[in-house]
Amino acid sequence: MTTAKLYWIRLAEHTDILTEGYVGVSINPKKRFITHKNECISKKHANPHLIHAFEKYGAESMIVEEWFSGPKKECYKKEAELRPNVNI
Repeated sequence: MTTAKLYWIRLAEHTDILTEGYVGVSINPKKRFITHKNECISKKHANPHLIHAFEKYGAESMIVEEWFSGPKKECYKKEAELRPNVNI
């Protein structure tokens, strides 16, 4: 069984994971953040809100916070609970 992590990319002033920032699942959130950053810089990321945040605030302003670690299936379940709609 693969262990994964639910992570939250946010700004320091963000306090509500339900409405602010970006939530995702990865085996290695720090490495995934680098991929997010590169996709946003090249404007190839699927989430236009994240592209805008990287352009406006810069990667150095972003915090990657791990919220949950467990089986990949459980991480995706928690992600769906936190983000029931696409591109929040």
